[in-house]
Amino acid sequence: MGGDHDDPGFTDEQIGDVAGILEADGISADEQDEAVMRRYAGIAAARCGTDAETSIRLVGEALLYLKLKASDSSQADPLQDGARFGAGFS
Repeated sequence: MGGDHDDPGFTDEQIGDVAGILEADGISADEQDEAVMRRYAGIAAARCGTDAETSIRLVGEALLYLKLKASDSSQADPLQDGARFGAGFS
């Protein structure tokens, strides 16, 4: 946080946790509704102990993860093979 681009303020495990919640609730990886984003940011904050700004980014990363996971034809997991995607997952 605080401008450090190497530390987003959350972990791959937290991305996976939030992605699992989104997936279980049937939320589309293309979700853009601000109210939905805020709702899941609140859930992320409670589960992961992140602040509001970080929680919104965490939800965005979780949605990106779900989109990449669904679109990759080789079925590689972006959290496990992040370097292949260039999305910052490591």
